[in-house]
Amino acid sequence: MKRVPIAAAPWGGAYRPAAFAALTREPEALVFTLSAEEAEPPARYRELNSPVYLDSCLEAFLRPWPERPEYLNFEMNANGALLLQLGPLRQERRFLTPEEFPGCWPSVCAFREPGGWGVRLRVPFAFLRAAFGVGAEPDPDAMCGNFYKCGENPRHYLCYAPVRTETPDFHRPEFFVPFRGLWNESDGAAF
Repeated sequence: MKRVPIAAAPWGGAYRPAAFAALTREPEALVFTLSAEEAEPPARYRELNSPVYLDSCLEAFLRPWPERPEYLNFEMNANGALLLQLGPLRQERRFLTPEEFPGCWPSVCAFREPGGWGVRLRVPFAFLRAAFGVGAEPDPDAMCGNFYKCGENPRHYLCYAPVRTETPDFHRPEFFVPFRGLWNESDGAAF
């Protein structure tokens, strides 16, 4: 499976666990598999939309329709707790909940592996259409976004595509990059 490193450290820091993202297209959904080489990741939070970024956290930021200003941020810890927001700017984001999207809410499956942990995030196309109020399915090759690894103990901020700001700020869509060429095709295995 093709995967990309989440390794850029634009704000420095000595702690830089190896982290990766893999993107898979299924007939009805997108799957993001994010992993980190951390044997004992801090993971206190378990509730939806709790501040998982304070734990060890893996994140996928996604702009399914690049011509629109809104993007989604999916932030997850080793418990599989999900923080999910939608909006155009950090100050104008809103939390999303399953009640708003019956039958098409994204699913998160946390996993452990020797020396590490990860999450599989399955995002149905039906959810994307509903969240953005768009009738047509997005083109995965036209999508853009970024992947992040962060945490507070020890503090660290890693990116797939570098964010060029003086202070840590993942909510910078001007630094999103196209996902073209990053997709794996589904092997038909169940999520």
